[in-house]
Amino acid sequence: MLRKRFAIAISILLFTFLMYTAAAGFVGAAKADIPEDLIRFHVIAHSDKPGDQKLKIQVRDAILEEFGQELGNISEVDEARRLVLENLQAIKDTARKEILTRGKNYPVKVELGEFNFPTKTYGSFSLPSGEYEAVRVVIGSGEGKNWWCVLFPPLCFVDISNNVAVEPKAAEVYKDSHLTVEDTLTEDEEIRVEIRFKFMEMLKKSRDLLVASRDRQD
Repeated sequence: MLRKRFAIAISILLFTFLMYTAAAGFVGAAKADIPEDLIRFHVIAHSDKPGDQKLKIQVRDAILEEFGQELGNISEVDEARRLVLENLQAIKDTARKEILTRGKNYPVKVELGEFNFPTKTYGSFSLPSGEYEAVRVVIGSGEGKNWWCVLFPPLCFVDISNNVAVEPKAAEVYKDSHLTVEDTLTEDEEIRVEIRFKFMEMLKKSRDLLVASRDRQD
């Protein structure tokens, strides 16, 4: 009798483990598909105060207005990377000038490197979580919400008349969705939460089946 109970318990736990492993593998496969010929543009605000968040957008617009057109004429990622590296100081100067123009005296840090990003959807364009090459602009302490777009290929530009950054190839999608990196729960987090709930649900069902089997044997 004990041997039968043990066999049932092992079978249930093995099934639960296989289900969880399969679900986790699905997420892992999605994360592995990270494009390498892509450079993101990432601007982080000093804080979440309305004035600092507004300044973040103003700095973003100033940089894209100054360098967006030149990047838009580039067709190779190596060329885009070279242009960014040659203009890192100029990008920093543009950001600093905009900050001072807006009456703030925050320091600003600009770098090109590899940074972790969550899964994000930008209009009709989706990127899995992982490390991406990006131009990162940190305003002040960099403790506020951030904004991002894809600098190369050039999927973001500035519509100065409306003071917004949109996708040149998907502007209508952007107008309908208004998707930015500022939503509170990322798609990847939602998937992990859903998997966890499913796992806990299966674990509870397994436990109930084991108890029911034991009661029948008793």
